[in-house]
Amino acid sequence: MKKYKEKEWLTEKYHSEMLSASAISKEAGCCKQTILKWLHNLQIPVRTDSEAMRLVKRRVKHVQLCGYLLEFLEGELLGDGSVHIPKQRTGRYTHSSSRREYLVWLSGELSAWGLKGGAVYKTVGKSWGKEYPTWHYQSNQYAELADLRKRFYPAGKKIVPNDLILTPIIARQWFIGDGCLRHPPHTKRERPYIEFCTDCFNKHDRDFLSNQLCSKGFKAFSRASGRIRISTFSTQDFLKWIGPCPEQIRGVYGYKWQYDTSPLAPILVGAGGVTSRP
Repeated sequence: MKKYKEKEWLTEKYHSEMLSASAISKEAGCCKQTILKWLHNLQIPVRTDSEAMRLVKRRVKHVQLCGYLLEFLEGELLGDGSVHIPKQRTGRYTHSSSRREYLVWLSGELSAWGLKGGAVYKTVGKSWGKEYPTWHYQSNQYAELADLRKRFYPAGKKIVPNDLILTPIIARQWFIGDGCLRHPPHTKRERPYIEFCTDCFNKHDRDFLSNQLCSKGFKAFSRASGRIRISTFSTQDFLKWIGPCPEQIRGVYGYKWQYDTSPLAPILVGAGGVTSRP
């Protein structure tokens, strides 16, 4: 006989352990309606709507959203991260990337600081007749993430909160997500510079972020193209300020830290017009 057909077992789960019909159905391997039917068949008193609501409130998960964890999430939200509210009182952090290794690392980092989540999963999309995989991560629901959603999405569109203060952790995660180290053609003998893809933000938010960078001593400015640039004079200082690329993702994003100003050796023209380098 199925466990949920036993009155003692079902009463223990529903009233002693205070599990919902949905939670019991997952444990029993059936649907929620089956559990509700057997609660009725076995004449087990069912909770009222008000009792169910009080139980839901007690089950809301909480996480200490401060310090490293908060800065980490703020940096991700400046880039590709997002927060959704599946229920009015809780939020869920989500992230999509073409790099599975990054999301596995991200999941581990968040979990270590108390923000647990599900497994990284893949979807396959099509563009111009070609398939491309995209990897996704989503955290469990937490009450504090709903507050984070209100800060970054006050009207449903992502903004830069006016109380955000850049730190090395925030800037590092922002750089990993939406920053790049630009290497001009070597023929110009120019040093690399950093550029952030901030096209999704309005001019006010871009100016706010560039001013934040300037307040840290870096030469930065918001461009008409919708991007923020850190001058070649400040690029090395910025990379030192945010610290090295995390070791676990160095194989994926370590190239963003490869600052190389050595010019190419002059091209020599040999016999028959063949070019070579010394």
